[in-house]
Amino acid sequence: MAGCQCLLNDVRIGKDIQKVYSISSQGLFRKVSLDVFCKDIGSVIRLSVQFIFKGYCKLKTMNKMNETLTVFMISEIERLREEGREPARRIYHNMLRTLRESAGKEEIGFEEVTPVFLGKYEHWLLGKRLSWNTVSTYMRALRAGYNRGMKGRPGYVTGLFDKVYTGTRSDVKRAVDARTVGRMIRMSGCPDESASAKAVDWFVLMFMLRGIPFVDLAHLRRSNLDKGVLTYCRHKTGQEVSITVPREAMDIINRRMAE
Repeated sequence: MAGCQCLLNDVRIGKDIQKVYSISSQGLFRKVSLDVFCKDIGSVIRLSVQFIFKGYCKLKTMNKMNETLTVFMISEIERLREEGREPARRIYHNMLRTLRESAGKEEIGFEEVTPVFLGKYEHWLLGKRLSWNTVSTYMRALRAGYNRGMKGRPGYVTGLFDKVYTGTRSDVKRAVDARTVGRMIRMSGCPDESASAKAVDWFVLMFMLRGIPFVDLAHLRRSNLDKGVLTYCRHKTGQEVSITVPREAMDIINRRMAE
């Protein structure tokens, strides 16, 4: 208390200047003006903030440098989930799952992604009898994630994915020919209640409703149908669609929705 009282007694308030205690660079007490004292304190604060910020940036950089491809892809999958981009999230999830299986381990580093590594991954996917388009989808997802993850990192390799397939192929024809569609239309309406007869009815109904996706068909309610017009929102895009229902399709709807 005595020391504090002496310190307080040494503070003199004048007309032009206020005297306070400060610590010199030698660690000794000296009297300085309040303006100088505030300037010293401001310098200390600025230096402290700069030191903390530089330390944070260095720590963040070190954490990024130590981050593996697996960890980064998991964060990308979580980001896509939060953004509501479910199709993209599913592609990234399946890509990472197959990448881990092909590598035979959970953690994969950025430095491990080489042309040889990618070639083995492509060969592994084809060995699982996946189509070239599926292989391309996974490769493009891996390339996009790799490019984002390597941003600001040393060791980025240009043209890394040039030797693997990242295009699209349309040589596989999955469309049903007109003769087969006509035969299935004639088969619909059969009194047979077998599973195959029901499948034919659902196929013909989807065809007559302008190729409505099955997921949209499964979510239909009677409230979607009004005076021969079917109105619904696409499950994938949210776009509203209105279709005039033909008589043959209405017969199938009445028969199957009554079940």
